[in-house]
Amino acid sequence: MKKTSEQYSTPYPLIRVITFGEFALERLINSPLTPEETPCYTRILPGEWDNRSSAMLLLKVLLCREQRRAAREDLISTIWPDRTVINTDHAFDSAASILRRRVLQISNEESLLLTIHTSRGISFKLAAQPFLWIDADALLAYSAQSLRVTSRGQNPLALLEKAHALARGEFLEDDLTYAWTQRRRHT
Repeated sequence: MKKTSEQYSTPYPLIRVITFGEFALERLINSPLTPEETPCYTRILPGEWDNRSSAMLLLKVLLCREQRRAAREDLISTIWPDRTVINTDHAFDSAASILRRRVLQISNEESLLLTIHTSRGISFKLAAQPFLWIDADALLAYSAQSLRVTSRGQNPLALLEKAHALARGEFLEDDLTYAWTQRRRHT
């Protein structure tokens, strides 16, 4: 039986994505045995991407989409707006394969990049925050929690400090001018 990401028992995300400041990905290599220990992560180096900027761009575009999900055609037109230059179907399939099999793979059979087949076509979705942790999503979660705490008359300072600690620079600083980053950046 194939294991799904929801069946993994680690209390820590399998991969962390840093979007504030220098873009980086980190893979969990050691889950602590006791609560006093901290998890150990190692950075995913460009060699694991095969130095394919299109795979990294695909990941970044999905990070900026609502619910970390987008239709295949939407992703292709976002990443390659001038579709006459290359075979975009092949380029997309290659980028998705590298992302799925080398970067976001969590077992021999499973990846944190999901393919969803519907009557409207094929969509791609990234796994949820407990498995694929994204600093921008954590910042928004801390901010929302601080509002709820404040509405109950409690002190939100600890939550606001956690949120502030995550914002170590511009969101996707290497991609400031791209239209696909703007909605998420303004959030």
